[in-house]
Amino acid sequence: FVICVFVLFFYFNFDLYTHVIVFFFLMIRRPPRSTLDRSSAASDVYKRQIVRAVDDILKTEFDLPQGLADNSKTKIKVDVQGKKVEQEVHRVQILDPATGTGTFLAETIKHIHKKFQGQQGIWSNYVEKHLLPRLNGFELLMASYAMAHLQLDLLLTETGYKNTTNQRLRVYLTNSLEEASSENPNLFMSQWLTDEAA
Repeated sequence: FVICVFVLFFYFNFDLYTHVIVFFFLMIRRPPRSTLDRSSAASDVYKRQIVRAVDDILKTEFDLPQGLADNSKTKIKVDVQGKKVEQEVHRVQILDPATGTGTFLAETIKHIHKKFQGQQGIWSNYVEKHLLPRLNGFELLMASYAMAHLQLDLLLTETGYKNTTNQRLRVYLTNSLEEASSENPNLFMSQWLTDEAA
């Protein structure tokens, strides 16, 4: 148990909200602050650099001047019940196949939000119509999945987003390396979990 807590604090970057929840439920002594500061600061820098690099690549290599904030759409053909149907989707889709507690998705939201400084009036509309529909994450572990939802919801609230349509975050409890299965085990809450993973 102590080793698991050690791994949680030193290898995953938990923000303030996550720290509060972990402390509340585990009720253990925190590691020395200086150690946390060093590992947290380094991982924050790496996350920011990776998100910025993706944004720059979208701008320079794919000719999308807004980068990650791009809201242009394209039409694709999708198979719906055996029929090909044309559907309009955003050109830039954001996917984190191993979301964990949502740190990369959170950093992406922060990066996009910076482009809306001084334009807070259009932020909620942008999030609802152009950010949430293309922000996707897959996570295998239930605790990390729950923390990702909490962290992203709190971050969006901090940025001034007001949810008016009850649109859910597109972070799913699933194994991104497995083939999809329609098998339905007869377990407690299995139908909810199956629907969530689908």
